[in-house]
Amino acid sequence: YCGVYCRLQAAQDRGVVADRCPNCGFHLQPIDRRAEKVLELRRWCAEQDPPHWIGPGDVVTEEAAAAMTKRAKNTLRGWRATDRRLPFVRVNGSVRYRLEDIADLILGDEKC
Repeated sequence: YCGVYCRLQAAQDRGVVADRCPNCGFHLQPIDRRAEKVLELRRWCAEQDPPHWIGPGDVVTEEAAAAMTKRAKNTLRGWRATDRRLPFVRVNGSVRYRLEDIADLILGDEKC
């Protein structure tokens, strides 16, 4: 197992589902794009100034969700009132969005 090379090379070369590392022959695990996107969103939250809060269960505020999805808060509010394109939860009366749901929305938009 050659470590970083295995993971990065597979992801960069061909988005491998399951394969072997061309460097050492190590069997690569399937790439979970949703999990990768959630990690990317966590890093993004931490890098903001000030950092966006991530609550228990990987939930974020409406402001953070709007920034991550590059949509206006009013758009998210409209979705809540109508077609619910982005699922949400209420925590003590406050609206929160799960990072997994945000990742699904972003990955879906990238396919278009």
